Amino acid sequence: QVHCSTSAEPLQRILLTPVIGSGQDRVVGSRVLAFSPRLQPDDAYRCFLVLVAQGVTYAVTSSRDREHERARAEALVELDRAKTEFFANVSHEFRTPLTLILGPLEEQLRAATLDPESTSRLSMAHRNGHRLLHLVTSLPAFPPARSAVGRALSPPPDRPWLPPGLSAAF
Repeated sequence: QVHCSTSAEPLQRILLTPVIGSGQDRVVGSRVLAFSPRLQPDDAYRCFLVLVAQGVTYAVTSSRDREHERARAEALVELDRAKTEFFANVSHEFRTPLTLILGPLEEQLRAATLDPESTSRLSMAHRNGHRLLHLVTSLPAFPPARSAVGRALSPPPDRPWLPPGLSAAF
């Protein structure tokens, strides 16, 4: 015999109801609700107990959902930190060789002994090296992935040799 904690009278009837997980069709637990030994169990009383059971189910599943959402948010923060660290490392590893490439190019461009064709080719390599250096330097400055919606795009680089409007396509 089971006794109610507030009464010495034994419980005579119980209602066993399933706990269904939120967004799921499977039972994740069950509840035992006891009928008062002093009340006659009619349909209204059963409806009341079912409503109590649904309230408990909602509270439990809401708590689980909040815990899952918190864990998901923590995982996103860790992923964002790892991404930022990765881009900072990649940026650092590319900046040094690019700087070492750009230095000799600038020295050659300053030398007045080059023919126009060589000057043109070195100037193009120098411009492209600086563009690449700018991109590599801006890598760690990317905002977190979750705020990418409001991210402003950087202006397109100046390409005077292209017709107006065509430059934006690159």
